[in-house]
Amino acid sequence: MSAPPRQVFRTGYDANDAYPQHIRWRPPTDHTRRRIAVLRQLTRDAPKTSGTVHIGAEGEFDRQLPDRTNHVVLIKLSEVR
Repeated sequence: MSAPPRQVFRTGYDANDAYPQHIRWRPPTDHTRRRIAVLRQLTRDAPKTSGTVHIGAEGEFDRQLPDRTNHVVLIKLSEVR
């Protein structure tokens, strides 16, 4: 299965980041298997959004994305023929 032509990934506090949840749990010295599974799910690096965009003859792409302090956003575009 191929990736969608547009994927938006986000990394930062509470976005692809297990540390805030770790702190909320008031960390013990070791975690249960369930907690480890939750932390892994929080950092699986899945796209926040995906879909198709149409780029006209001028070749410009313009999107507004929500911004948060200290976040990094990666937009992957793939050509579809």
